[in-house]
Amino acid sequence: MDNPFSLNNFTRPKLEMPGDERKLLLHSCCAPCAGEIMEAVAASDIQATVYFYNPNIHPQEEYEIRKDENKRFCDKLGFDFVDADYDKENWFERIKGLENEPERGKRCTQCFDMRFERSALYAHENGFKVYGTTLGISRWKNMDQINESGNRAAQRYADIDYWDFNWRKKGGSSRMIEIQSIDQLNTQVQKNIIESLDLSKMKNVLLYFPYKQEIKTNLLHQELIKYSHNIYMPKIFPERVMKFNLYTSEYSLVKNKYGITEVDNKEYLEPHFFDAMFIPFVGVDVNGYRIGYGGGYFDRALSGLVGKNHTKPLIIGLGYDYQILSKNLAEPHDLRYHNVVTESRILSYI
Repeated sequence: MDNPFSLNNFTRPKLEMPGDERKLLLHSCCAPCAGEIMEAVAASDIQATVYFYNPNIHPQEEYEIRKDENKRFCDKLGFDFVDADYDKENWFERIKGLENEPERGKRCTQCFDMRFERSALYAHENGFKVYGTTLGISRWKNMDQINESGNRAAQRYADIDYWDFNWRKKGGSSRMIEIQSIDQLNTQVQKNIIESLDLSKMKNVLLYFPYKQEIKTNLLHQELIKYSHNIYMPKIFPERVMKFNLYTSEYSLVKNKYGITEVDNKEYLEPHFFDAMFIPFVGVDVNGYRIGYGGGYFDRALSGLVGKNHTKPLIIGLGYDYQILSKNLAEPHDLRYHNVVTESRILSYI
């Protein structure tokens, strides 16, 4: 089962910031574009804070989607995240008269200037000596135009440098495209679920915080909270025990020993009270039995459901086409899915 999205053979170079600084304010716009840069910065042990200031993004729904994706990347990598103002009226005033300018024209310069001026100001006021941006990784942007704006904003403050690193070199743009492709497949899997299931009737639902290259659940989460449903997340304990914790914004998040995010509370729900459980997998055999990482956490937690022809909870697997296997690999304790959803298929097993 080869993973077509694997970057296991790629070795990242160690990045050096201006003045040998190790603390960076990183302006970001689009998380799929920024993802490669964030991962490169994290691999070099640079202490990064992502600064999201993009009043140019419209409509606001798209702005919120991009902001949430940036937050998710930051949570994954342990970066701080700053949500700056969505002062779109200021942006409209700034580009007034430039509405018909082409891409890479004067309007783009004004847009870069506005965002970088605010980024440099935040850096100056909050103890950052270096700031940079993720915008330059896109082949559709003029890197010289971006860097000129970045340097122009930094020159307002004697203690601030702009990091004009060329993120496109050594395959940076290609890896950005790989990340974007994976992101598109994640979106498609979730859309297939939303379009095929009546989520409005599911009161208690299990989601999960994705680990490694597991399918994200951000769109599912957004859809479920529209109906004020109870959302739960897995949490592990000693002796390979797993329970399912209530997840709301009032609870803090922590990392377990595997680096997987968990909810820090003691509000649990037993499996038979769930309406639906969305559970990731490493593979699924020909009969719909789940193959995981080998820890047996889900198998133990849901052992009361194994071998029973139950309709509640509905157990649904999320994954990619390449993870669907054509062999019978089940063991007696393995969990069996009702349905498995990939980017191109919805498979039924029970």
